[in-house]
Order: sequence, then structure tokens, then C-alpha cells
Amino acid sequence: MTSAENEVSNIEMLKKAVTFSQENLAALRAGDIMNLKDDLWEFTGRAYTLDERKEDFMKRLSVEQLGEIQKAFKTTFAELAGGKMTDGRMSVVWRADGPNAYFVAMTDAKSKPFDYGIYSLNLVDAAMITLIGHLVRSRATPEQFRRCPECESLFFLGRKPDNRNFYCSQRCAVRVAVRNSRNNKEKKRVRKKQRA
Repeated sequence: MTSAENEVSNIEMLKKAVTFSQENLAALRAGDIMNLKDDLWEFTGRAYTLDERKEDFMKRLSVEQLGEIQKAFKTTFAELAGGKMTDGRMSVVWRADGPNAYFVAMTDAKSKPFDYGIYSLNLVDAAMITLIGHLVRSRATPEQFRRCPECESLFFLGRKPDNRNFYCSQRCAVRVAVRNSRNNKEKKRVRKKQRA
């Protein structure tokens, strides 16, 4: 995988993580929960490991842990979207409190370069370690993590930011455009009435 392909892959993982952080877990069906677990299997880079470990991962990852991971992701993205900086620097801090983390180098072919991973036996810690890896390897900037000015949802802006307002979805953008159009028509009507 080239450097550019790696960035795109990591950006796609960040987009999935932001979407996951906004899910209503209580409203999901059992199949949806299984899909989230499968997504986290891929997200944490565990797809590099043997398939029989996936079954164990899926069993060990509880709905409560999904909630903890979601909360941690949401907090991270909210801090990034809020633009909190300390001494002019933006940081997301993760601290490992136990000996359950390990480093691995992996590749899926003799002709492909190695990638690295930091793993933890604690699935919540593993997700946060991986999130930080994706943040770094994607070359994303804090200003790409946004809060929708219309609905307040967190989202990842895939393009280079500028001074315009960006919305989480086409739906929110259209809602604002319609409201602005109605407001402008009302203002014109009031001005016309005042002139008469």
C-alpha cells in the first residue's frame, strides 16, 4: 500500500469511527450490533490475525464495551471539534495503565512492507490505541473534525477546511438553505411593505 493509499484507508477508518460515535446503540438490533463488532475487528487491525481469533473477539466484545468505546471516541472527537488547545498544541492523550499492551509488525505478503500495531488485551484500550494510530497515519488535522452547526452531530470533513459552514449531511445543508431562503423572502416582503 502506498503512502497515499494508506492515508485514504486511515481516513476511511476515521470516518467510520466518527459515525460509530454518533450511533444510538440502544436502538440497534442484534444484527446491527454484530456488524459494529465486525467493524471494530477491522478498525483495530485485528483482521491481520488468524480468523479463529475473530470469533473470540466477537464473543468477548460486549455491548457495554461497545458503549465505553463509543463514549471514548465521542469524547475524543468532541475535543477535536471543539478545538481545545493547550499552549498552542492540540493533543489527544491516551495512557496505558497495565502490562496488557504489545507491539506487532505485520504484513500479508512477502513482497509487501510491514505495518505496525499496538494492541491491548483490553478491547476498549485496543480501540483507543488504534484510533490514535489512524489519526496519525491519516494525516488528518483537528480542524477536519467538526460539529454540525445545524444538528450538533459530530462529523469528519474529508476536504480541506475553509471559512464556510459545513454540515454533517445534505439534509442539514438543505434545511439551512430553505430556512435562509424563507427568511430572505420575508425580509424582502417587510422592506417592500415599509416602502409602500
